[in-house]
Amino acid sequence: SFFRVSLLSFLLLGMADRSRSYRLPFFHRDEKEYTPMEKVRIKKRVAARALLRETFGYLCYVVIFCLVTYNLRTGWTFYQNDATAGTPINDNWYKGKNFSQIVNPDDVWSFLFNLMDNALAESWYNGDDLTPYQRNFTLNYNFVVGRIRLRQLRVQHGVGVGNPVCFVSQKFVAMVNSCFPVYSTGVESMDSYGPWNSTVVVASAFQWSSQSQLCAQQQWCPGLVQGTYGSSYPYQGFMWDLSKNHDTAVVELEALKNGSWIDRQTRAVLVEFSLFNPNLRMLTPVLSIMEFVPSGGIDSWSMNYPLRIMRLETSDDYVLFLEEVVLCIIVTFYFCREVVEFYGYLTTRARQCPVCLKDLAVKEGAERQLPCCECERIFNQFRLPRCPRCGREVPDSHLCWKGYFQDPWNYLDLVNYALYVAMFALRFDLRRKMGQTSYTPGDGFISFWALVEQVNNASSITTIITLLIFLKSLKYLGVFRVLSVPVSTLFIAHFELLSFCVIFFLFFMGYALAFRFAFGADLFFYKDFGLSILMLFSTLFGGFDYSSLSTSNRILGPLFFTTYMTIGFLILAHMFVAIMCRAYGDAGEAVSNARDDFMSSAMKIYFNEWRLFLAKLGLGQYNNDLALMRRLLASFEHSNDLSPSQQDDVRIFRNEVENDVDDRDLFHYVLKRFYFDVDRNVGPADFSLLREAVSEYREYQRKLKIRTRVWEEQDEKEELLEDPIDLVSGRDPMLESSNPDPALDTVRILGDMNRHENLGGVLRSHWWGFRLFTKVFTGAEAVDWLLEQDLSAHTREEAVKQLQFWARMGYITHIFDEQPFKDDPNLLYRLHFHRLEKGRSPRGGGPSISERFPVPSLNASMIEGSLSLAVGPTGMTQHSPGAGGSA
Repeated sequence: SFFRVSLLSFLLLGMADRSRSYRLPFFHRDEKEYTPMEKVRIKKRVAARALLRETFGYLCYVVIFCLVTYNLRTGWTFYQNDATAGTPINDNWYKGKNFSQIVNPDDVWSFLFNLMDNALAESWYNGDDLTPYQRNFTLNYNFVVGRIRLRQLRVQHGVGVGNPVCFVSQKFVAMVNSCFPVYSTGVESMDSYGPWNSTVVVASAFQWSSQSQLCAQQQWCPGLVQGTYGSSYPYQGFMWDLSKNHDTAVVELEALKNGSWIDRQTRAVLVEFSLFNPNLRMLTPVLSIMEFVPSGGIDSWSMNYPLRIMRLETSDDYVLFLEEVVLCIIVTFYFCREVVEFYGYLTTRARQCPVCLKDLAVKEGAERQLPCCECERIFNQFRLPRCPRCGREVPDSHLCWKGYFQDPWNYLDLVNYALYVAMFALRFDLRRKMGQTSYTPGDGFISFWALVEQVNNASSITTIITLLIFLKSLKYLGVFRVLSVPVSTLFIAHFELLSFCVIFFLFFMGYALAFRFAFGADLFFYKDFGLSILMLFSTLFGGFDYSSLSTSNRILGPLFFTTYMTIGFLILAHMFVAIMCRAYGDAGEAVSNARDDFMSSAMKIYFNEWRLFLAKLGLGQYNNDLALMRRLLASFEHSNDLSPSQQDDVRIFRNEVENDVDDRDLFHYVLKRFYFDVDRNVGPADFSLLREAVSEYREYQRKLKIRTRVWEEQDEKEELLEDPIDLVSGRDPMLESSNPDPALDTVRILGDMNRHENLGGVLRSHWWGFRLFTKVFTGAEAVDWLLEQDLSAHTREEAVKQLQFWARMGYITHIFDEQPFKDDPNLLYRLHFHRLEKGRSPRGGGPSISERFPVPSLNASMIEGSLSLAVGPTGMTQHSPGAGGSA
C-alpha cells in the first residue's frame, strides 16, 4: 500500500507539471524586439516542450488507469472461480457422470442429492462429526451464505388441434394430440399443480411466485438469465428454499421428487446459492441451470463469479478507493481541457481560418493571396509551404469549428468520456450497494446476482476503455515520422479495404449459409448461423475439422472445404496482404517525402537544440559551425538595411538551416566567405555575398549528383555535361532531350487547352467527393483533346507521353499534387499556363530553370508582383538582371 501511494503521488506530480500554462518565455529582452521568425521559433520550442509534457502526462494517466483496473481483480479470482466450478458442481457423483453430463430427470435428482452431501456435509473425511459452525462450510474454506434455492420455469400443455399454445398437425392428431412449446413468457405456465393444496412440507413449491414476491425479501433483485437456445428466464416461477440442515434438506428433496415437481412441462431448473471465502474476502454467487430442451435431453451449465468485497476495511481498500478518486479527477481534468479546446475552435471564425479561405478560393477557381495566421503577412499559400516573413507553416487542418471534427482522435476522446461516465456511475453505485448490503440473511435465502450483473457491466466498459486508451497512444507516436507509418497505412488503404470488405462479406456470408444448410443437422459448430460464421473465420487460420465435414456429407464436405480454402485463403487473404503491403510502401514513401508541418518542425528544432546542449556538456560532437551560422543569420534578420524581399530570403534560408543542422560543409563554406566574422552589421552587399556562397555550394552539389548519376546509368550522355553553363542557364539539354516532340509549339497548344470546353479547350467543372472543382480536366479528357488536334501524336500512348512530359515540366499538375499524369477518367488535373508565359527559355521550347526546379524558398516579391525572380536549383532566390533591388 505504501508503494502504491508513493507511485500515485509521483504520477500526480507529473500530471501537475503537465497542467501548467505555456506562454512565450520572453526573458532576455522585450517582446517587441523579437522578429516574427524568432517568435515562431520560440513558439515551436514551447509547443515541442508542451507536447513532450503532454505525452509524459498521458503516460502517467495510463499508469494510474492500469493500477486501478489491475487492482480491481486480484490474482486469486481465477483460483476461487476454478475451485467453485469443481466440487460441488462438477463432482463425479453418479455412475461416473458429472453436472455437464445430465441427460434425464433422474440425473437431475441424483445431482441435487449429491449437492446436499457436498454443500451441507455433517462429517469429516474420517467420519468425525462436524460442529454446527463447520457444517456451513464447503471445500474447507467456503461458507454457504443462506439457503440453497431451487426454482423451476414451466410451459403450458397444448392439447388438440387449434390450441393457443402450440401447433398440432392434423396428419398426426390420431397418434399425437398434445405438445409442449419452447419457453417464452407468453406460454409460461402459472397454474399450481401436484400436491399444492395438501399438507406436505413442500406444498408451496408447487405454486407459482411472481418476481415481486421473490424479490420482496431481497435487497437487490436480479434480472434475466439468458439460456443456451435463445430463451430468457425471468426471476419468477415455482420456488423452494432448501433447509440448511442436511437431513431436513434430503427429506424436502424426497418430497419434491415424490410429488413429481419435475415433469414434461418443465423447461428449466435453476439452483442458486452463494459462497463466501473469509481468507480472500471474496463472495461467489453460484447459479446452476438445467434446461429441458424441446427436442429431448437436458443441457446443463453453471455460472459462478467471484466478487471482491468493496468496503473500506483494510489499507488496500482505502488505496484502491483513492486511486479511483484520482482517476476520476484526472478524467474530469481531461474533459475540461477538451471543452476548452472545442471552445477555442468554436470562437475562431471562418474568415480567420486559412483552410476555409483556401477552400473558398478553390471553389471560385482562383488563387488568392491570403494572410498568414501568425504574422498576417499576405502571400500565396497555394504556392509557398510556409510564410516568407515568419516561417510559419501553412496549416493543413481547419482552425475553426471544422478543425475539431477533422481530427479523428477527438471522436475517440468523446466515446472514451461517455464510457468513463458510465463506468464511474456503475463503480460508485456498486460501492454504495455493497456498503448497504446485509450479508447475514439468517435462515433465509439471499441473492447477489444483481451485484454480479453490475460488476460485469462495469468490467465490460473498463475493457473497452483500456483498448481505446492504448489505441490513443498512436496519436503521440505519430509525431515521429518513423512511427507514424503504420497509422498512415490504414488511412491510405481505407478505400481499398472498404472495397475488399464488401467482397469478403458477400463471399463469407454465402459460405456461412451454405455450411449451415449442408452440415448444421449433425455438426455442432454449424448448427446456427452465428456459430457457422465463427467456425469459418477460425478455418481461415487453420482451425478446421475436415474429417467431420467429409463424414457428414461425402460430396459437399470436400467440395465446400476445397473451394472455400482456395477462394478465402489463397485468393482473398493474399489480396488483403497485397493491399496492405502496397499501402505500407506508399505510406513510407509519403512520410519520407512529406514536408514538415508545424509540430514536426517544432520537434526537429527542439531536439536539435538538445543535441547542441549535450554537445556543449561534452556528451556529443559540438557543431561550432552551426552556432556561428545561427549568429550570422541573426545579424541578417536584425539588419534594417535589407529590403523586405531580401529579409524574406534570409528567413527562408534560416528555416532550411534549422531543419538540416548536419550540413556542416555548407556552414563552413559560407562562414569562410565571411571570414568567420558573424557579429557585425550587414547590408545589401553582405546579402549578395551570402546568396552567392550558398548558390555556388549547392550548384556544385547538384552538378556532382547529376554527374554521378549519368556516369552510372548513361555514359553516352556524358558530353551533355561538358558545358556547365547549360546547368544554370535557361536551357537544360537533359530535360529537352526527353521531349517526345521538340518541334511542337508548346505555347500555342497549351494556350488552346487553357480554354473552356465550349470554346474549344479542355477546362470544365468536375465534382470530386463532395467538392466542386472548376477549371479542371481529367486525364482521359486531355488525351482525347490532344488526339483531336491532329498533331504528331496519333495514338493514345504518344499523347500520354507528351502530356506526361508537360506534367514533369510543371505545366500540368494533379489537384492535390498526389498523382502523376495518367490516362484516367477519375483523376483531375489543372493547367498552369501562366508558368509558361512567365518562364520561357531562350529557345522558346520550354520553361526556364525556375520552373524546372521549383523549391520552397520562393521570394514573397514574386507573389506580390513587385520583382521578377528566377529560383535556381541552389535553393537561394536569384534576382533576374534588371529586376531591381540588391541585384
